[in-house]
Amino acid sequence: MTEAGIRMGLDGAAKAVLLDEIEPKAGSNKVRNVVELSRLASTDEQGAVVRGSTEGLSRAWHIRGCFYFTSVIHAPLSPADKKRICVIDLDSLPGADDIGAVRQVLVAAREKVRLMAPGLRARMILGYGRLLENIAVYDLAMGGLGQSVRHADQLGTILAAHDTALYDEVVTLDHAVARIEGLDIENYLAGDDESAHADCLAHLLSSMLSVDFVTGGTTRVTIGEMAGKAFEGGDYYEAELRRHGLATRETGDRRFLLVARRHRGLNDIFANTDWERGAWSQLFARLKSADGKLAETPRINVSFAGAKARAVWIPFEIIEEQGQDEFE
Repeated sequence: MTEAGIRMGLDGAAKAVLLDEIEPKAGSNKVRNVVELSRLASTDEQGAVVRGSTEGLSRAWHIRGCFYFTSVIHAPLSPADKKRICVIDLDSLPGADDIGAVRQVLVAAREKVRLMAPGLRARMILGYGRLLENIAVYDLAMGGLGQSVRHADQLGTILAAHDTALYDEVVTLDHAVARIEGLDIENYLAGDDESAHADCLAHLLSSMLSVDFVTGGTTRVTIGEMAGKAFEGGDYYEAELRRHGLATRETGDRRFLLVARRHRGLNDIFANTDWERGAWSQLFARLKSADGKLAETPRINVSFAGAKARAVWIPFEIIEEQGQDEFE
């Protein structure tokens, strides 16, 4: 489905738009155009899409749909998109290795939703007044916690709709504040299968960088090699890594490779891949080793050669499973 197809299909009507498998593709603007179209539906103040015809006439489309995308890796989002689109990650189903069991869970869930749908729709229609009051409560709570109006409009509305479906009374301000404080909002306002994880990490570790030595001469080494030498105490290699949005860190008996969530050096490394424009951090944040050790995303800034940014901390165990002998 293209941007033009969705635009003409809506034809000015306020409808829900559900699009599956909206995966970013290197060198393709198809998904990017659809995401930009959805941005127009975020507020009533957004302008119309105006296109000219072969007859020399122009036509305007006012976009008022509510867009819902599903994908393993969501499309790269610009700062403007992140203020308007909530990103929600789904956990793996219990027993995901048992395909038969997973199928049974999904079939049962689909049937349950089918039976609930008419009643849920009626409940939300009848509870519309309560929804508006809940939105006002969340708007007040978000403002009190220092969040932007845009955050309140997006995430606050979703939380208000959730509570409207669950509760018969308007929620209290304390309830709304507690709900918001329990969320890492940046993760929402911003599936990876194992092969995608491995490919993305392998791309990073095998990427070559030119190193100019103070004593003279230039050589090209992989990021994996540089990280290994940095772990061994090579301050020069550590400095070079930080210039490219990477760093090593040891805490107690654990070692980590830190990857900035946003950095120009990493933009160059992942340019023209499925993980460009910051998409690499989505995959790295969900990495898990064979023994269950997870990548971490602590809410602290790391200095990358003077530029501070939050980072994904990838445990050494995960890198070791990639076969990076340089780290041993």
